[in-house]
Amino acid sequence: MADPGSAVGQLVNELAVCRDRVQQMERAGDDPKQREALALARATLEGLFELSPEAVVVLDEGGRIAHMNRRAERLFGWTRSELIGLEHDILAADRSRDEFRTAMAAGLADPVEGTTAPGPALAVRRKDGTEFAAETHFSRSRTPSGRGVLVVFKDVTERNRAETMRRDAEARFRHALDSLLEGCLIVDRDWRVVYVNDAAARQMRRGRSEVVGRVLPQAAPDVERSTLFARLLECMRTGAPQRMEAEYTFPDGHTGWFELFVQQVPEGIFILSLDISQRKASDDAIRRAVDELARSNQDLEQFAYAASHDLREPLRSIITASQMLARRYRGRLDSDADQLIGYVVGWAGWLDEMIAGLLDYSRMTGAHEALERIPAEEALGRAAAALSTKTAELRAVVTHDPLPVVTFGSKRLMRLFQNLLDNALKFHGPEPPRVHVSCGERSGEYEFSVRDNGIGIAPEDQQRLVRMFERFHSRDAYPGTGVGLAICRKIVERGGGRIWVESVVGKGSTFRFTIPR
Repeated sequence: MADPGSAVGQLVNELAVCRDRVQQMERAGDDPKQREALALARATLEGLFELSPEAVVVLDEGGRIAHMNRRAERLFGWTRSELIGLEHDILAADRSRDEFRTAMAAGLADPVEGTTAPGPALAVRRKDGTEFAAETHFSRSRTPSGRGVLVVFKDVTERNRAETMRRDAEARFRHALDSLLEGCLIVDRDWRVVYVNDAAARQMRRGRSEVVGRVLPQAAPDVERSTLFARLLECMRTGAPQRMEAEYTFPDGHTGWFELFVQQVPEGIFILSLDISQRKASDDAIRRAVDELARSNQDLEQFAYAASHDLREPLRSIITASQMLARRYRGRLDSDADQLIGYVVGWAGWLDEMIAGLLDYSRMTGAHEALERIPAEEALGRAAAALSTKTAELRAVVTHDPLPVVTFGSKRLMRLFQNLLDNALKFHGPEPPRVHVSCGERSGEYEFSVRDNGIGIAPEDQQRLVRMFERFHSRDAYPGTGVGLAICRKIVERGGGRIWVESVVGKGSTFRFTIPR
């Protein structure tokens, strides 16, 4: 009998059963009830034949068309009156005629009537000459003239087209995966590798043929003992996508780092892998360098503080001795000697100021002050109060707009304002100093401005302004060490901000700095 699991098999079985009943009734005689039942059975048989969803053609033993249903008429474009009695070759494309004859002969030779099995996929032809692909089933049958073959045709043009499109899409997909620089693996639900591209094979230190077809623990030994495998297992079981960085040790002892993206697919799981071993090594090297730099800077700051502190003691002795020498011997030596002694006193005092500035710089940049919410107006007020004597002497005026509450070190913010105000008071022009402080908000930060009406700064000097001990005027004209603005830069940068100056010679300067919000 036919395979009952297929639609064609069910059709052939039903036709065979119905035909057997008709034959039994025909042998039963001329009883009126039997004739009525026979008529009903024949009608049922014809109904099954005509209403079949598949095209059915019956051939006699000589290969001529004996019968066909309506679906066959629609499929081939012929009416049954046009085809009955013609050779079956009229339905077969030239290239399929031999296969058609072979399949028909096999159907005739079948010892059991009604058995069927999928026949060859044939190229068949319509009345208008167009050809199409058809799936066929041949089974032994009966015709009014004796033995015959029942042939079922199923148009598979669309199915073949869809299959071709699927294969083409799969080929393009695999070509795309093959071209990727990232590693790609597909592992089925039995943990067998069904696909691997060249990049993944290189990452696994194997050839593609050594990976495809093997279970994952064979392709990547000991992977099942790693934390990586637990994440793969979770994706396989739950379908939850996974992203991770994992270290893997190869059988030869080589260690590699990989960034993995795991996604469930119909076959099992898809793994996209990037070899990040070099990046990890670079990150480790950078981290070590940063740690070493931090230690070096800390050592340097401690050294600068210690050296500056220790240098001041002998320097103070030199200053005291030179001052005593100047008082005791002024006028008793020649004028050149008096001048040289004066130089020594002045230079020693200047050096003491520089060392004091270096100590101050070390204190401000070395210590870590806790952040707190502080009103900027309060810090500015304390800075202005510290300079009140100097402000009064110069008849200077310090004003400000409303200033925000910021997150910063209280002492550092006060020192920042104090140094900028002191700089504005020091480098003033013929008019009394006028200093105005304001603040604006930008994306994610506050931008403070300290504007003065001083002498201004030449464009070529502005980039060097906040360097340590940088000066642009003589000490006689404007005393100082050049440390104050360097401290400002360090305070601002340690707070995550920036500092710069905008200035025109003779028209004043505006120092701007930012504080993160």
